Amino acid sequence: MTGGCAIVGVVTHSPRTRFGDITVGTDEGIPSLLLHQSRLTFILTMTVLALSSVFLVVWLWPRSDPEFDSLSPAIRVGTWALAFVVTCGWQVGIAVLVLLGRIRPGYIAIRHDGIRIRSYANDAWIPWDSASPILPSENWKYLTVWLRQNNHATISSLAPWPWLSLGNRAFGYVRSSSPHDRALSVYTDRRIYRIAPEIIDAAVFHYITNPAAREELRDPATIVRTVDTLRTHATTAWWRSQTRTVPVPNLAADTHRFHGA
Repeated sequence: MTGGCAIVGVVTHSPRTRFGDITVGTDEGIPSLLLHQSRLTFILTMTVLALSSVFLVVWLWPRSDPEFDSLSPAIRVGTWALAFVVTCGWQVGIAVLVLLGRIRPGYIAIRHDGIRIRSYANDAWIPWDSASPILPSENWKYLTVWLRQNNHATISSLAPWPWLSLGNRAFGYVRSSSPHDRALSVYTDRRIYRIAPEIIDAAVFHYITNPAAREELRDPATIVRTVDTLRTHATTAWWRSQTRTVPVPNLAADTHRFHGA
């Protein structure tokens, strides 16, 4: 189940941007431009999962049945317990992993030495020399970062296998048009951000395609100015057609103009 399936579409993939989700911070102690996934979306997703568990418990709650009541108490209790474990075990596992901090809202951290894409249950680290400057994917749902053939990217799981599909994730993905033409990519679902898609794309691809600009990311003060520039693209509109082409602003030109450099 993905985060996008658990909540209404008006909350996701909206052009409205929450300023507090675009920040300057650190990733592993290194200054970073941070694009945070929406905590509201995460809370709504977890709430829907909890309500689904309540619904299943109510639906499975023992009812009077002469044939079932004729069984021994041990068999009846065992049957009920098995039914609840099978139907609610996945949701209980999520609750445990949330309490342990293994499943939580993710972020995109853009650093001078690479980019980290963390989702609810997965984590990808991409050094800049491993990222290929290919244009963004036309898929309206995802931010896609293509990797070079000989890359040093690492993709790890933060939760056991049954829960890895929670929230469309950062994930190693092979697309091939032929056995001799493969491209590895890392993607993340932009719908679970309360940041306009064009702002996410602008920040990521500005640094993928401009090696000289990455040195700015060593200085938190410079990152603050970039944060301000990105926030100028925020809009008060609530809705955008999900199939419309997403425009990507030119961050380099906008930063120059915004700061009068």
